[in-house]
Amino acid sequence: MVEVYQYSSGGFRGNAATVSLGGSTLKNGDSIILTGGTAYSITVNPSSGYSFVKWESNSGTVSSPTSSSTTLTTNTVGGGHLTPIMSWDPPGNGRIWAGYIESGVSMAQIDATFNIPTSNWDTVCCPLKEIALIWVGIGGVDGANLWQAGIEVKYTSSTSLSLCGFYEAYTPSGGSLTDKCDFIRSQGDQITVSLGYTSSTGISWFSISDYNFVNTVTWSGSTTFTPDTETAEFVAEAPQCSGNGCWITLPKVGTVTFTGMDVNDPSGFGWNYGIGGPIVTTTLYHHQVGLPAYSQTWTPGSVSSDYTSFGIPGPTDGSG
Repeated sequence: MVEVYQYSSGGFRGNAATVSLGGSTLKNGDSIILTGGTAYSITVNPSSGYSFVKWESNSGTVSSPTSSSTTLTTNTVGGGHLTPIMSWDPPGNGRIWAGYIESGVSMAQIDATFNIPTSNWDTVCCPLKEIALIWVGIGGVDGANLWQAGIEVKYTSSTSLSLCGFYEAYTPSGGSLTDKCDFIRSQGDQITVSLGYTSSTGISWFSISDYNFVNTVTWSGSTTFTPDTETAEFVAEAPQCSGNGCWITLPKVGTVTFTGMDVNDPSGFGWNYGIGGPIVTTTLYHHQVGLPAYSQTWTPGSVSSDYTSFGIPGPTDGSG
């Protein structure tokens, strides 16, 4: 038996794709009985706003993993999964997230560790400020409530850098970021973020720890807030400023590497070491209003084979 994992109306806000396999059209979580050691044609059918990245499978060999239509040759014995990894391209004037999103049923807790990247002022377009946010979160896809926590790398001038922890409860009507800047020490430190939602109490909570060669400092807290629990995110972001199409410029930052990614979905997959089956990648791209020949792109690398880590090389400047 082969089980298909991908985002669909049954497992993800956005209905990202279906898969044609063995004469059937399959959505997230569907299964099909196939003959071992046999080649089958497979095709991914993306929904509007999504594009295909590559196939992942432990049920057999995919002849061309980056082709949307290709062949799956099943293992001679046993079953497994077939996962088309999709890219989310949200509507609007820009895309502000770079990273990975996992779909689930009831995300209760997520954990990850990432580095504070080296950074410098980006001299290309002389903005008033430059900010990069690096965080993990629950919810937030397609306008759903988002609970997030992480760090803020912020320049208010070419020589003024602040490193802060932050958390935010964000709804479709907006949110208010709360930060704390007296415990994040320096670039190169390792940051571990744990956050979750307890449905029985309606409480969302977070913990941010800064590790360096001297000691560990932790900031934690909680509030009454109900996020959407169908998705979990591991993201680097260029925050939006006020005004339609207005995006805050990113500083020049080095590679951000997420490791130790864990998700607890007790109504679905349970605890996974790694982000499990269905995942979507998202690439940051924005064009700054008032700067007609300037844009920035932040593209995540491939997720590791055990789904516990990935890197995001520093953003690139471009035109258009």
